[in-house]
This record gives sequence, C-alpha cells and structure tokens, in this order.
Amino acid sequence: MPYLIWLLRFVLFMLLLGLGIKNNQPVTLHYFLQLQWHTSLVMLLLLFFMLGVAVTAFALIVNVLQQRREIARLQAALLVQTQLAAVPASGQLSFTSIV
Repeated sequence: MPYLIWLLRFVLFMLLLGLGIKNNQPVTLHYFLQLQWHTSLVMLLLLFFMLGVAVTAFALIVNVLQQRREIARLQAALLVQTQLAAVPASGQLSFTSIV
C-alpha cells in the first residue's frame, strides 16, 4: 500500500510539473489605480493556490477553536450536573448518631 501512495504522489508531481513547464508564459495582473504585476502564469497559479490554502486553514482554525470552547463549556455543565445529581434530595437525608 505505501508503494501505491508513493506512485500516486509521483504521478501527481509529474502532472503538476508538466503543467508548470507548459504554462510559463508571462502574464500581467492588473490592479486598481493602474497598478500592474508581470509574472509567469504558473507562479500566479501557485500564489493563488497557496492563498486559498491559507484562507481555508484560517477558517478551519477558527472553527476548531470555537468547537473547543463549546466542548469545554459543555463538559463544565456536565460536571456541575453530575455533582448536583450526587447530592441527595432534601427529603432523603439520613442522620447518623455520633456515639
């Protein structure tokens, strides 16, 4: 199984390398206020791919942190609930005599 995974990685790498070699034409990215950036197409594709990964990772981190806070809050509520359930009701107190 590890050999199959490495083979798939190699094939994917070769496909992406071929994409990079075939798309090395210069392109111009036009910004607002007449600003321009001249670079190769593969660099532009790589930049926007990495930007998408970064934005996705940030959104994932925010979601994970919110879930951790919610889990901590629910665990605290469960702890309080189990402690309250362990206390006997007011009508069921048992008195023991001290000898």
